[in-house]
Amino acid sequence: RPAAVPLLARGLLAMQARYGQLPQSAVIVPAERLAGGAQISQALESDLKVVGNALLADPQAASIFAPNGTLLPEGATFQQPSLATTLENLRVNGVSGLYAGNNAAQFAAAADAAGGG
Repeated sequence: RPAAVPLLARGLLAMQARYGQLPQSAVIVPAERLAGGAQISQALESDLKVVGNALLADPQAASIFAPNGTLLPEGATFQQPSLATTLENLRVNGVSGLYAGNNAAQFAAAADAAGGG
C-alpha cells in the first residue's frame, strides 16, 4: 500500500533552511534532474526485483518501473516526469506550490485512488 506524509516536504525544507548550508534550489535541482532521467544501477535493478510483483500489480508503478511489461534492467533509463515537474514546482514556488492549487488537488486525488483517504 502506498504511504505518504503530506507535510514531509515542508519539514525537510524547514530543516534545510535552518541547518543547511546550500540554497534550497541547490538541494532540489539534482533530484529534479534525476527524476527527468537516470540509468538504472545494478543495485536498483536488484531492489526492483525484490519488489517486482508488487510494482507489476500496480498500473501506476508498472508504467514507471516496467513500461514495456518487464522491470527495467541495469543500464535502462528510468524517468519520472511527474516527479520532476513536482520538484520543479517545489523549487520555483516553495512548499506553497505543493499544498495549494493543482499539485494539492492531484495529490489528494491520487491518495484517494490508492485507498489512502
